[in-house]
Amino acid sequence: MNYFFPSFIECFDVEQKSLPQLKITVNSGTNALRLLLRSFDLSPNDKIAIPAFVCDSVKYAVEQEKLTPVLFDLKPDNSFWTSYDIDLIKSMDIKAVILVHLYGFIHPDTKEIVDFCESNNIKLIHDAAQSYGIDEEKLNKGDGIVYSFGPGKSTTAAGGAWIKTVEGKESFFTLSKPTLFSFQNARAKLFLKTRIFGYKLNKYEKLLNKIVNKTHSTTIFSMSSFQLKMASYSVSKLSEITPFRKKRYFMLKEAIIKNPLLTIINSDTDGLNFKIILFIKNEINKFKKYLELNNIPYFTLFDKIQESDKLINFKKNAQKFVEISCEASIPESEIERIASLINNFK
Repeated sequence: MNYFFPSFIECFDVEQKSLPQLKITVNSGTNALRLLLRSFDLSPNDKIAIPAFVCDSVKYAVEQEKLTPVLFDLKPDNSFWTSYDIDLIKSMDIKAVILVHLYGFIHPDTKEIVDFCESNNIKLIHDAAQSYGIDEEKLNKGDGIVYSFGPGKSTTAAGGAWIKTVEGKESFFTLSKPTLFSFQNARAKLFLKTRIFGYKLNKYEKLLNKIVNKTHSTTIFSMSSFQLKMASYSVSKLSEITPFRKKRYFMLKEAIIKNPLLTIINSDTDGLNFKIILFIKNEINKFKKYLELNNIPYFTLFDKIQESDKLINFKKNAQKFVEISCEASIPESEIERIASLINNFK
């Protein structure tokens, strides 16, 4: 299983004419969040509202800036959406909210949360790391948007991130270019190779991959030249590959809806269709084992939950969401194989 989250990019030699200009680029999504938080002029230990159901890098970014992450629970409706409790945000003196838009969808409470933050002088970051291509007008307002080019994103490329902020603040985000000793270009090229469907690293590449990943640091740079080229290319080609994603999505959907044990989360008409999200109400471990035995790549954000966790809905449901890629680079024959096997799960 070598394509948990492939890129739709299939080679390094891409057309560079008329690529969009990405103004504020950062070497990782984590560091993009750190920069935005830093721009708010917060005090140490100020509280930042974040979802419990989100990748660890969001919490890490908050802690790296010496701020205090406050985790909010999932909604009680078996969805993957966080319940940003307005009363709790107010009572806990939250200084900033990181509003996460997962899996190519816009958070359903966006307008309410944005309006509340604006009225109460609370900073707000739209973490749309996975979701470039969503309708930005529906985000209303906010103090910045983060898009990512790492694994599992609608624009998976060679890593790195892109900040879109309010006009007039761009000068704050002037960053140094990567140093030679950061190995950022080398790391980015190896990363993209691991995301090209069917590509396997040779012995030399595997060794180099170990070396450059050990050099990873928390130093914030702009994207490397290679990262910027591939990120710009992925942004420029998104609309072109959308029909291929949709076709794969609906091939899987047709099989899933025939299986009463599986539920698709969220309306496919509003998303970006680069992955399909399943909610497995019962026997999640049996389903994951079935996928593994049949060589079906999948991903779960949380495999284990701490028994001490006090967030009720998170503790109950976080392990039950399964992601399966619908990326355009996956051959239709492979999608057909996966669909058939999912349909036969009992």
